[in-house]
Amino acid sequence: MLPKKILIIHFGGIGDLIMFTPALLLLREKFPDARIDVFPGYTLESGDIFDEGKTVNKIYKFNFPVENIFEKLKFIRRLRKEKYDISIVNTGANPLLGSIFSFLCGAKKRIGDSKHWGLFFYTKTIKLDYQKHKIETNLNLLKALDIKIQNPLPSPFFETSSVDEEFAEKFLASHNLKNMVLMGFFPGSGPKQKFKAWSKENYIILGRQILKNIPNAAILIFGSRSE
Repeated sequence: MLPKKILIIHFGGIGDLIMFTPALLLLREKFPDARIDVFPGYTLESGDIFDEGKTVNKIYKFNFPVENIFEKLKFIRRLRKEKYDISIVNTGANPLLGSIFSFLCGAKKRIGDSKHWGLFFYTKTIKLDYQKHKIETNLNLLKALDIKIQNPLPSPFFETSSVDEEFAEKFLASHNLKNMVLMGFFPGSGPKQKFKAWSKENYIILGRQILKNIPNAAILIFGSRSE
């Protein structure tokens, strides 16, 4: 029987969710009539890469880390009421945390990966290969659903809404950037991922090189208020 409802459980940032999108495309291709929802558990902004109603049907905006235990239980109960047929935890997530949360959500088939075989709360555990890129290990999760992975692999993507596009048009026009070569810097990182961040000095050196070699370049810096 084909699944009617699928829940993607994501523990990570925007980049990690973008690396799940090739798997999402194959999932949508395999089950075109299924409802596919995403819970971006620890980084609410991650869900903004999707325009709700296109590839993904629903994005749960619930700030799990900061809510109290009663609100968390209410949210889990809400997920259980949806009676998901399948839940998939993105690759590289804490396998114990991911499998327990997946179990609490009540999905019949619960898929995730782990460095070691078998976790009690998953119904299917895929062996995690740390030598492979996250796009490939996310795609590897689909083997539990008998989805064949063939080359060329789908490309990562993110979606924009008409509101996003209108904002971008107005921003570029108001800053005289429409005919410029735009370069985006996103120097920040999550509080637990600061070891990944490049130094401020390196961004300065790179920015100067770009402006020196591309006369009509403009550099846009992205980030949260804290960053």
